[in-house]
Amino acid sequence: MDKSEPPIATPAGTRIRTDARVPVFVVQTETDVVSLGSVNARRADGPGYRLWEIAGTAHADLYTLRIGFADVGGDVNTARVLENDRPIPGIIECDLPVNSNPAHHFVYKAAVRAANEWVECGVAPPPAARLDVSGAPPAFERDAVGNVTGGIRTPYVDAPIAELSGDGNVGLCFLFGTTRLFDAAELSALYADTADYRAQVQASLDAAVEAGFILEDDAPLIEAAADEIVITP
Repeated sequence: MDKSEPPIATPAGTRIRTDARVPVFVVQTETDVVSLGSVNARRADGPGYRLWEIAGTAHADLYTLRIGFADVGGDVNTARVLENDRPIPGIIECDLPVNSNPAHHFVYKAAVRAANEWVECGVAPPPAARLDVSGAPPAFERDAVGNVTGGIRTPYVDAPIAELSGDGNVGLCFLFGTTRLFDAAELSALYADTADYRAQVQASLDAAVEAGFILEDDAPLIEAAADEIVITP
């Protein structure tokens, strides 16, 4: 006699209850929104709920897999965009360089501080735009260089030196997204010169700090990493 249980379909998305008695703060990456399906569980912000979706990020990334283990604060390497397809050699090796968008950990740090202020002081985190998703099945809307539009904006997607995605790799590496650095020709097509690039970085960074999505303490690291980039007209 067959005693196997019949298959039970999982729900497409389960939203956070609107009557929760404690604050609920959800932070999501690109990978989470589409590949892992959290787009189906989106709900509007309210007095006890916030959702932040960070543009250009992956569920896990180079910081998670490698750089973060040595991060004790103040290391400009945590703010650089790098190509690395072997974040843990011999264990995690991917077909394409994994996502290395520093915005993931910088915004998450801001989220942790905001959550603490919400609990201790009753001041809710600032609301954030959702990543732009359309179609069925849902897919991201992307700009001319391939980066997603909408969501929490940072210099890494608004003054980019790379295409940063939450998808594009395969197997286990699908969780780690991808990074494709722009070549000199692509950079010179985006920016008039080095000064133009740094001005765009600063404008985006100032906006992110003002909005509460990047901590003021982390801004100098992002500026220092940007200062290393040279744009040849």
